[in-house]
Amino acid sequence: MRVLTFALVMLISGCVTAPPLTSHFLNQRPVRLVNEADFISQKRNHCGPATLTMSAQRYTSDVSLSEVTSLAFTPGANGSFKGDMLSAARRIGLAAYSIPSPERMIEFVQAGHSVLLFQDLGALWIRVWHFALLLGYDTRNKTFILHSGPDAYKENSAREVLRTWERGGKWSFALVPAGVIPNGVSHEEALANAMALMAVGHQRGALELYQKLSLLWPNKYESYAGMAEVYFSQNQLTQAEVHLRKAIAISPLHPGLQFNLSQILYRSRRPSEAETAFKASLALATSEDQRKLFLKRHRQN
Repeated sequence: MRVLTFALVMLISGCVTAPPLTSHFLNQRPVRLVNEADFISQKRNHCGPATLTMSAQRYTSDVSLSEVTSLAFTPGANGSFKGDMLSAARRIGLAAYSIPSPERMIEFVQAGHSVLLFQDLGALWIRVWHFALLLGYDTRNKTFILHSGPDAYKENSAREVLRTWERGGKWSFALVPAGVIPNGVSHEEALANAMALMAVGHQRGALELYQKLSLLWPNKYESYAGMAEVYFSQNQLTQAEVHLRKAIAISPLHPGLQFNLSQILYRSRRPSEAETAFKASLALATSEDQRKLFLKRHRQN
């Protein structure tokens, strides 16, 4: 947990009312729902790594607090940045889906997921940033149940949790295994996660998510192009070509797909076919800048 004192001009931001509890939450019959998670009591200023580790260990025992700390904790800042938390989650093979509303929080908890929350527990102009893990709720008492700081399965007023979440910028994410796409997640959200996994070097996770995308949205070219990228990076050229041709069959006029095919064919030592694909990419290019980019990359090979 970190405490930052802002200037007096920030005083007004301390007067934040809690977002209303959803009618779905308020109108349920009395229900107490709690998803299990091993508890890790945080060290001072280490709520980020502790919370992320607890969430990750629901799916894999291979993740340690020390590993997550090395990925998500910034000693100079005496805490964890939100972007580093997401990057760390992806580096250990998890997809991270944004939870933009209280309704979605409840839906994810009902589906058996935990939700990573960023809160401002301070008052007035004093900021007290904190990460906690939402695991459940009790509709009779109107409470949320969290692993938070030194407390396991702590019950807090749902309104108070939402108030501090709103003060923290409404930042909340559910971490799930890469090959899982939760209900209600859009193609674009899942695709962004697959690309993010690839960007941090977790090729296996990216491939699992691209494969799942291709099953749920078989008429979208992006998942096949993504699988081709993974296989190409692993020098599995036959698989890369097969999947890229599937993408091209769906989107034959996409210049980038034709250019990528040319790169696979060049590496496969099929220069004549590669030149044909490269010329097709130039013919399909939608701007002079794109043509120049293709030519530049072509000369580098």
